[in-house]
Amino acid sequence: PEIKALSPTPTPLSRTPASVPGEILGAIQECFVMPPVRYRLSAAEIRANYEQAEELCALAIAAHPDAPDLWIVRNRRLVAQLGLWKLTSDFAHYQRALVEAKAAMKSGMPAGTEVVARFCLAKETLRDPASTPGEVIGELIEAMGGESAPGPALAAAALLALDVGDRGLHDRYRERILGKHSSH
Repeated sequence: PEIKALSPTPTPLSRTPASVPGEILGAIQECFVMPPVRYRLSAAEIRANYEQAEELCALAIAAHPDAPDLWIVRNRRLVAQLGLWKLTSDFAHYQRALVEAKAAMKSGMPAGTEVVARFCLAKETLRDPASTPGEVIGELIEAMGGESAPGPALAAAALLALDVGDRGLHDRYRERILGKHSSH
C-alpha cells in the first residue's frame, strides 16, 4: 500500500530469499480491512484485527530481523499499535508504537514509506507543551520532501493539525492534498 500511495504506476517490490515471506505479509495485511467494509465492523472486531496484526508483526520481526522489506511489517505494527491505543486508551500501546517508530527509522525505509513512523514521532513531539505545532508539522513535511511531499505525508500533517486544533494549518495541508492528489 505504501508504494501504491507514492506512485500511480507502482512497480512490485523485488523479492529475495531474505524477504519476509509473501504469505506472512498477506496474513498481516488481511488484518486491515478496507473501506467500506471497515466501517461496518464493530469496535471489538477492529480491536481483534489490530491485536492479530500486532501478534503477526511481532512474530515476523523476530523471525526475519534482517529482511530487506521489514519496513512493511514495522509500518503495519505501528498502525496496529496506534489503533489499539485509540480504541483502548491504554497508553502502553502508544509507548510501544513510539519504540517501534524509532526502530523503524533507525533500520531505514525506502523514501516516502516512513510517513507512519514520522507521524508517530511528530505526535510525541506535539505532546510537549513547549512544542510549536506549525514547526513540528512543518519539519515532518520537510523530511518527507517539502513541496514535493507525497499525499500520505500531507494527510498525516492534516491529521496532526486537527489533533492540535489548528484549523488554518489543517486547511493549508488539505488544500495541498486536493490540489495535487484529488484523483489519487
